[in-house]
Amino acid sequence: MWFEWNEDLATGIEKIDNEHREVFKQINKLLDAMDKGKGAYAIREVLVFLEHYVTTHFTEEENYMVEHSYEGFHTQRAEHTRFIKDFYLLKKELLQSGMNLHLIVKAEQVLGNWLINHIKVEDKKMALALKKGLR
Repeated sequence: MWFEWNEDLATGIEKIDNEHREVFKQINKLLDAMDKGKGAYAIREVLVFLEHYVTTHFTEEENYMVEHSYEGFHTQRAEHTRFIKDFYLLKKELLQSGMNLHLIVKAEQVLGNWLINHIKVEDKKMALALKKGLR
């Protein structure tokens, strides 16, 4: 299952939406590499990019929340921390065990499904609050 960006996921904050689109693109690139049985190098390359990009995105998002005194900051940060932990566990398992169907399904759940749910709930809530000027 590949993940498609759609307007239901838009927060209305252009920078964040553009970064979310890129995360979707990279997750799909990883899933495609895994599904097609591409070599460890190709998969490792996407993992490294995704790791850096997501970490940078979360940091920027959190800085934005602090800058605007968003009251849901701690919830968001906890969600981000959990995702990064799950990502590292998945990465470790991929690099140690190699490719298998179980890991493809796990990658879909850990990366794509989490991201969609997080955007639809937490990021949209944050964007709405910041647009309304709520603290």
